[in-house]
Amino acid sequence: MSHRPPEGDSPLSDLKSKWSDFALKVTKFWKTKRAIDRGTPLYDWTPAQRSKAGYYGPWRFAVLQVISVGAITAGTLKAWNFFAGVPEPVSLTPISLPAFLLTFTVPFESSLFFSTFDSVYDWISPTQAPFIYWVLVLILARGSLTRDRSTTASRERTKNIYLYSNAAYGFWPQALSALSSQFLANATAGGRGGPLKLIMVLAFLTILIVSTVWGIQVTGGKVPRLVFRENGYSDRVRRIGEERMPNDPPWTKLVVSYIVASGTAVGIVFLVLVLIAYVLTVSLLWARHIVVG
Repeated sequence: MSHRPPEGDSPLSDLKSKWSDFALKVTKFWKTKRAIDRGTPLYDWTPAQRSKAGYYGPWRFAVLQVISVGAITAGTLKAWNFFAGVPEPVSLTPISLPAFLLTFTVPFESSLFFSTFDSVYDWISPTQAPFIYWVLVLILARGSLTRDRSTTASRERTKNIYLYSNAAYGFWPQALSALSSQFLANATAGGRGGPLKLIMVLAFLTILIVSTVWGIQVTGGKVPRLVFRENGYSDRVRRIGEERMPNDPPWTKLVVSYIVASGTAVGIVFLVLVLIAYVLTVSLLWARHIVVG
């Protein structure tokens, strides 16, 4: 007599459950994005209201947007490299890591460590573009309020508006920026190429420029205007020499914050990604060392 495992414990049932959970998360993410695109003020809803209606909160939505853009970019690039027979590009060199971090790589050979590190960094590097925009958003939240309107509550609400709107409006420009930059790096790697390679480089470069400009317009234009409007400011852009009005939005403060934040965001994101890649690399190699010896 055969004993069949309970249906709920079967591998097939477990796989169906995981795919069902994944599908629900994807559906909830796109439902939240569509709501923001339509102008639904989810940032003014309570967590209970959002949960009951099937929407993500601002932080969860923003994090999932970064993960989604990174996964789409990495998956597309890996598939392209596999079918086109393109070798994996080298993301970083050993010089990129501080000397004190290298002391923790023992007992791994340098060649093994850096080949693994490059592979890991290559997988997570597509998240760089959305992460930069995300850090910018957090810094710009303070630069979007005048001193008389900057309170703990208003800053928190402004941050939520930025998180929701930047993730929703910036999804496609960030995805295209990440994809084109990765494909451009692949297309320019290696030696000389023919006319086809030149066409590919120009095409990816054009997409990168257009998507970058699009992303800047979203982060520095569309989103701030929404933030200003929601905080009771007018749509007026004060010119040099014009008298300041009580409801004038703080565009000058925002522009200064944007300039200062840009370099900060790039530096922070690069260091964080390198650290994450380092931790994952060491963890993978230690696990391999324990198992294989």
